Amino acid sequence: MIQSPRFQITDDKTEEAKNIHTRKSGANFDIQAPLHVVTNPTNEYNYGRLVVRGDYVEQWVNGVKVTSYTIGSKEWSEGLASSAYSDGYG
Repeated sequence: MIQSPRFQITDDKTEEAKNIHTRKSGANFDIQAPLHVVTNPTNEYNYGRLVVRGDYVEQWVNGVKVTSYTIGSKEWSEGLASSAYSDGYG
């Protein structure tokens, strides 16, 4: 069963990231696409930050808030139902 959202910083130039926006860097993986893609070029460092207050989550990449959501909200639940985690495992 899914225990927590997945946050990753990845190479956004891959075919998967180009075609599936919910798998870009900073996304709430496979549930919600990031508002901004702000990753640095290959071979440069990227920094991630998670801010969690109860069920509210913010995901930051390189100092820019790229995603925010409330776990259990209608939007989060709808995204979860159509994601790789729809069976509870991913």
